[in-house]
Amino acid sequence: MRTQKYFRISPVMLLLFIIFVSVLVSSCSLTPPSFKRGIRITSEENVDTIGGQYVTLPYAPCVGNYSSAIGPPGPTSGNSRRFNDYTDGFGIYDEEEAVTNANWLISVGPTFSPRCPPAAGIVIVPIEGETVKYRCHPVFVF
Repeated sequence: MRTQKYFRISPVMLLLFIIFVSVLVSSCSLTPPSFKRGIRITSEENVDTIGGQYVTLPYAPCVGNYSSAIGPPGPTSGNSRRFNDYTDGFGIYDEEEAVTNANWLISVGPTFSPRCPPAAGIVIVPIEGETVKYRCHPVFVF
């Protein structure tokens, strides 16, 4: 008759495992980062099934091009004159190095799931920075 050997975990290894899991879980952020400077783009979707409230719309494409200066850049202004990226899982894209105190041509969208049309326009970005909201009303195709 064979005897089974059981895997035994030493108390030290158990403690190290618990510390590792605690650090791993605490490093996950459940809140979006705070806005510091430059340009922040937020993307949201209108959901009629929950009373027309807006919810996060992640991974929306966003493009920005510097257009013209309004005045001299402020002390926190960056040097970036163009960006082309996507919003993150919170529906946020930050271009902290954007030139401020300027006009920008900003485009957000389209998204494909849900289907949201693109939106574009000239945005005045003051010295302290600006938040641009993209609010989508999904287009349903039957």
